[in-house]
Amino acid sequence: MIVSIVTITRNNAAGLLRTIGSVRSQKGVDIEHIIVDGNSTDSTELILRAEAPRAVIVRRNPAGVYDALNAGLAQVRGFITGVLHAGDEFSDPYVLADVLQAFRTEPAPHYIYGDIHYAAPSGRRYSGRHASRISLLHGYAPPHPSLFVASHVQRTVGNYRTDMVTAADFEMFVRLFFDDRLRGKYLNRDMVCMDSHGISGKWMNRIFVNNRERLAALRGNGLKASPLALLKRYIYLFRQ
Repeated sequence: MIVSIVTITRNNAAGLLRTIGSVRSQKGVDIEHIIVDGNSTDSTELILRAEAPRAVIVRRNPAGVYDALNAGLAQVRGFITGVLHAGDEFSDPYVLADVLQAFRTEPAPHYIYGDIHYAAPSGRRYSGRHASRISLLHGYAPPHPSLFVASHVQRTVGNYRTDMVTAADFEMFVRLFFDDRLRGKYLNRDMVCMDSHGISGKWMNRIFVNNRERLAALRGNGLKASPLALLKRYIYLFRQ
């Protein structure tokens, strides 16, 4: 079974180099690496030629994170789909082998998720252990870099919303968790070391844009939600 990994990047040559190396280090699994480059103007092109000659490369004008993710998803040919942004790295060489094994258990899950940690200096852990429909109603979802979805399910569920700045990954979790046809599985392991400089990590986006978009994600899927309920999200975060 092939695991497809979608990486999006723009002018992050050093981060992309680390991510490519991390994907190549994975043991015991066939990987399709899809790299979406937002027409970078740094040394990204040189790195792609030298370090990722077998990767599927998509070049396009930058139109947001989720537009780039959708462009990558359109190229997926593997059985399982995951996302690893430029700058992020798998926690060890056996992450994808363990993910693949989890999809082979019975009853087979349609998607799995787990834990990640942030790169130094933070080092903070973000766990999906307590994720549930209730936690989503409180605005808390598993870490997006730990999400792996059976590719046929991803195609059925659909693309990421491009009208959101930071919370389309949360909205994707809402669609997955609240679809009664789908089975999710928590994989109790650390999967990804995440670069802590992403757009959703900025406090302005966390407090204002992100919370507003999470509320819209819930209501847009026919769920009752309130701004006060979303404050409970921080209880889950503080517990970690």
